[in-house]
Amino acid sequence: MSVRIITASAGSGKTTRLSKELDETLSRGTARPEAVIATTFTKQAAAELTERARTRLLEQGRALEAHKLVAARIGTVNSVCGSPVTDYAFELGLSPAVRVLDEHAAELELWIDPRATLAAATGKPVIETWIHLPLVGAALPVHLS
Repeated sequence: MSVRIITASAGSGKTTRLSKELDETLSRGTARPEAVIATTFTKQAAAELTERARTRLLEQGRALEAHKLVAARIGTVNSVCGSPVTDYAFELGLSPAVRVLDEHAAELELWIDPRATLAAATGKPVIETWIHLPLVGAALPVHLS
């Protein structure tokens, strides 16, 4: 297994670079198209990456690989990482009704009732500790195991 991390500023060619890397990896046969995992920060970048990679494969006469690439996990960090949690929620002992909170909403949940939020998340009894909430500018006593 090979993991590549490509970071750069907006508009610098990350999607183009990722699509080339993906094409080279598939050409060498070191990865199956349906086994690819690629994350981006935006849905638009994920769609572009998928489209560019599929277009390259089709241009090279590799229609079967282009078709299999549809099954790859290419998307935003939330969608790629959240899908297995939702798919295997029962096995993980979680509710399949998973939702992603933005940073502000997450801190608000902790501010409203941090003990209930943490107890619901962990399913464990509670002991006292402190949690710092930078957006709110406060530290709260919180109970968790």
